[in-house]
Amino acid sequence: MKFGPVPLEDAAGCILAHKTNLPDRVLKKGHVLTEEDCRDLLENGRKTLVAARVEAGDIEEDEAARRLGLAAMGPDVSGDTAFTGRMNLYADTAGILVVDTDAVIAANRIDPAITFATLPNHSKVMPDRMIATAKIISFAVSDADLERAEKAVGGAVRIAPFRPRKVGLVATCLPHLKTKTMDKTRRVLEDRLRASG
Repeated sequence: MKFGPVPLEDAAGCILAHKTNLPDRVLKKGHVLTEEDCRDLLENGRKTLVAARVEAGDIEEDEAARRLGLAAMGPDVSGDTAFTGRMNLYADTAGILVVDTDAVIAANRIDPAITFATLPNHSKVMPDRMIATAKIISFAVSDADLERAEKAVGGAVRIAPFRPRKVGLVATCLPHLKTKTMDKTRRVLEDRLRASG
């Protein structure tokens, strides 16, 4: 990827690096410039823009984030649609998050533009809790670096689901202990266990 000032005559197809205002519209950061955009900017006195040009062998940020996120997904994990270079991963079930931290560190060391972050290893999670994020910092990354990151982070995030177990409660009756106190203790315990299935 090439990044820097681009003459507007050559900017069609480039990715805009900064929000840019025109009299009738706003071009947002990340917008792919059209011939019409470039013509309108020239007519309004602009000569160059800071932009990124995706080159052969580069993968754009959303596709790169999607691939990295999919590579990291282990059992009981799902992802959302990649947007603005980010794909979030979520727990599909209640359980304990299990992260291969060495794999995550290895993937993050490949290129500063390729990042993968998680909740702390062994966190208790519930269904639909966001547990990790694949993020591409720049507008594109090299396919070769992305492939290395995919391989490094492969299956690094999974959920160890809670499994139902029998639970017994032993309560000692004392002469001064009220029945409603013992009932409340049982209800509180049931509520705590219910969250884990």
